Amino acid sequence: MQPGEARDRLTADVFKGCDDDAIAHLERAFDLTVETARLRRRLHEAHIDSIEEGVGKGLITESEGERLRAAEAAVSHVIAVDDFEPSQLSPLAEKQDQQRRIRQTASRAGAT
Repeated sequence: MQPGEARDRLTADVFKGCDDDAIAHLERAFDLTVETARLRRRLHEAHIDSIEEGVGKGLITESEGERLRAAEAAVSHVIAVDDFEPSQLSPLAEKQDQQRRIRQTASRAGAT
């Protein structure tokens, strides 16, 4: 999706987030991604994989590199997820884990 009338119309009554909540982070990542699209395209077309290389070769300025880094950090923050074992999320998964451990222990005992 791109900023503009269509997005504004589709999101007119949607909660935009406040202060430092997840939706506000998502909006910031979106804005920075759109803002830096031209810079990312420039690096891509020059077959440059890193911001540092782009700055080093003079393809982008250090200031532009900072904006790209900010966009990358914002996106990384939004897509970061907590990692949980299934057993931490569901009693059923915990029971299945216990049964698996019992089977593994029994098969090891039978192998010796």
